[in-house]
Amino acid sequence: KYGRFGRAPMSPKKKWGIFAAVVVGLILLAIVIAVPLVAVHDRQHSDGATVPGTGPHGEVLTSGGNGTEIRMENGTTFTYINNFGGEWRSDLNDDGARAQNYTPPLNQSWDYTKNGILGVNLGGWLVIEPFIAPSLFEPYENDSSKYVVDEYTLMNEWNTEGGQALKEKNLRQHYDTFITEYDFMLIAAAGLNWIRLPIAYWAINTMPGEPFVQGMSWEYFLKAIKWARKYGLRIELDLHAIPGSQNGYNHGGRLGVFNFLNSPVGMVSAERALDIIRVIAEFVAQPEIAKVVPVFGVLNEPNVPVGIGQDNIRRFYIEAYSLIRNITGLGQGHGPMMAYHDGFLGLPAWSGFMQGGDRIAWDLHPYVCFTAPFGDRQNFINTACNGWAANTQLGFTQYGVTLAGEWSLATNDCGLFLNGPFQGVRYDGSFSSGAFTKTGSCVPFDDWTSYNDTTKQTMYQGAIAAMSSFENFFFWTWKIGDSLRTGQPVNPNWSYLLGLQQGWMPKDPYRESQNACQTLQKQGLSGITKASVTWSSTFADYQTGAASTYSPNTVSYSWPPPSITVSGQSGNVIAATALPTYTPTGTVLIPPTPTYSLTLTNEVQPTIDPWTQGGRQTPAFTPIAGCTYFDSIWNNYTSALPGWPCGGSGGASRRNLQP
Repeated sequence: KYGRFGRAPMSPKKKWGIFAAVVVGLILLAIVIAVPLVAVHDRQHSDGATVPGTGPHGEVLTSGGNGTEIRMENGTTFTYINNFGGEWRSDLNDDGARAQNYTPPLNQSWDYTKNGILGVNLGGWLVIEPFIAPSLFEPYENDSSKYVVDEYTLMNEWNTEGGQALKEKNLRQHYDTFITEYDFMLIAAAGLNWIRLPIAYWAINTMPGEPFVQGMSWEYFLKAIKWARKYGLRIELDLHAIPGSQNGYNHGGRLGVFNFLNSPVGMVSAERALDIIRVIAEFVAQPEIAKVVPVFGVLNEPNVPVGIGQDNIRRFYIEAYSLIRNITGLGQGHGPMMAYHDGFLGLPAWSGFMQGGDRIAWDLHPYVCFTAPFGDRQNFINTACNGWAANTQLGFTQYGVTLAGEWSLATNDCGLFLNGPFQGVRYDGSFSSGAFTKTGSCVPFDDWTSYNDTTKQTMYQGAIAAMSSFENFFFWTWKIGDSLRTGQPVNPNWSYLLGLQQGWMPKDPYRESQNACQTLQKQGLSGITKASVTWSSTFADYQTGAASTYSPNTVSYSWPPPSITVSGQSGNVIAATALPTYTPTGTVLIPPTPTYSLTLTNEVQPTIDPWTQGGRQTPAFTPIAGCTYFDSIWNNYTSALPGWPCGGSGGASRRNLQP
């Protein structure tokens, strides 16, 4: 009915009449709104009532279509613009909103064989990254002694400057203004229907001594659910950072620290990560949440080639699968689809893994910008049509639902803080780690104000070629913040919003990306040799949750792993019995739930709980009394800690050992 790209006709556009309704209130959360594109009015009612929407005669609306007025929680109003037949609903118990008329409303199941995911990431919002929110890091870029390069060091610096109060103030200012309800409306208005939302473990829990602000980002995850429900958008929730980091990147928590299954604290990192996965799975599996969050990415970009190893990541993936499916049950309607990142190994490395498992999707991040030699924008188009389309074909036919969870238009690593503050750039030869010969200047790529029509056209062609080749995609990322240098957005190859405003992203991605490679080939673009995905549009029943039984091979990979190899030290293998571990006897981790103020007549109270099934509340992992632990999971360690295995007695202690 709704149609994957080019496979089925689009249903006719509906034109909704405006009608009055008075059945629901909104979650009352104060939001500071920054609205970049259309006229916005500040019309706070004297009685302070929250008004979901307003009709032409001043009547209160809880649903509507193109041209209706939306009133946000701070009293600011804007006009809902959606030229694709989208419909909004503000009733918290109403899942009838739809992002576009070619996208199923939330109260209908997503059909992965017929519906294409047109998505963007909300990067840099709830997990801060320097190149996405550069103004947070620019005040420190000339002081290498402070070395503020990631959320860990930023929180430490703010703590030094003003303590916990300043951390919370600055974070809330960022959360309130970087992404707002208006962005969710704009995303649907841009023809997109999904959001990939990165979140970190500190949204739920931290341990003493960790600088991250616990719990605040969870509040904004709840707002994201509400806004997505309102505008008919679906969310893939992605666990982007876990205790100790799974990759050593700045978006993993702390740059250069890589402990998950990769160091003497690798097991306690994994145990705490499983706690976070359990809490998220319990929460999103609730009927009130499940329609908005149908996919859960259990671990973003585990750096398998550098550390971890494929054997141990397989063990962890199976343990996470067993944990989640024991909570949710099996089959469609029982918890989210699980998305596994390929660990930078490529799909063929996972042949046969978890075959027969319930609803496992594969998440690929096809970037071309971090490895020399660097191609030009024409090479990008050829790579999309010739390479990525074939990879999609392979994924769909042999592995099931396959997602391009991150991609951008970047052909090199130019950009402010793209590699991080103090790191430099490979393309211009300034990269701090390793010798890279200068390829050229970054100015033509970074200065979007000087892009000519030819540049924008080639970028546009690359965008639609990639979209057509991926079929299910999430562009990284929706927006890039302003730089203190210019007062304007930077890193143009990474900003979907800027591309819309400036003309190199499609205004109608659904239509404009259909058969894009074939169209470009017919237009005479050289180098395109494979121009389509010829998948049969059929997944196996177990891949979509329609099977009667599920039988993945989980026996070959027991948990915990027998040993861990320290990254970069092939001879440094530590037996699991010599690794510090926790015990699952701690306090149950319970995330905050939304609160409601029922201000309208006859409104219905949603029944949202932290747990899918109250009887499955499992105690969290906690240190074993009487055993010695490393002082922090956020330092690097290479040598085993004496005293393990440890049976425990008395009070637990931490040894302040140097990395």
